[in-house]
Amino acid sequence: MIRIGGTDLDRCLIADGRVTASGHDGDLCRTQATVTVEGRKVSELLDDPLGNHIVLIEGAHREHLDRWWRWAIG
Repeated sequence: MIRIGGTDLDRCLIADGRVTASGHDGDLCRTQATVTVEGRKVSELLDDPLGNHIVLIEGAHREHLDRWWRWAIG
């Protein structure tokens, strides 16, 4: 999963996780998933959210995304 945010879009959270459930609630975003986050505290996502949306990418891509983010911010 990846979430980019901050005032200047200069902050990023990248984490491995596993979708454990999904659903649909008409009062919420049209896509909902319950994700178990590996190697991070969920409080990072809740206490310092960086925005409302997280991109989920199937597969193990954290190392590639970490390298991309280091390159992107220079």
